[in-house]
Amino acid sequence: MKKLISDSTIQKIEFYSPFIERAASFTNHFSKGEEVEGAGTALFIIQQLSCATTEEIITGFKQWSEDKAKRFSETAIKSAIKELETAGFIQETFCGYQIVNN
Repeated sequence: MKKLISDSTIQKIEFYSPFIERAASFTNHFSKGEEVEGAGTALFIIQQLSCATTEEIITGFKQWSEDKAKRFSETAIKSAIKELETAGFIQETFCGYQIVNN
């Protein structure tokens, strides 16, 4: 019988499953889509800068777009940072926040 899904594809699915489950679990604990967007934006800014202070992340939101600057308060941005840190996606270091490689 012919296989429709190759062994290498199955291996990739098995490899990435824990990461997908962790991301889904993190996303599902939010009650609003805007909270997910805030966390994703903060994570992207940190990734782009390699290390970012709270102020740099806030500035990144404000420079992203006029829409994002209006919709995300400093409190909401700081909350997104805290959620990412609590979930273990980022950590605060001497230079600011960095992505945790795990």
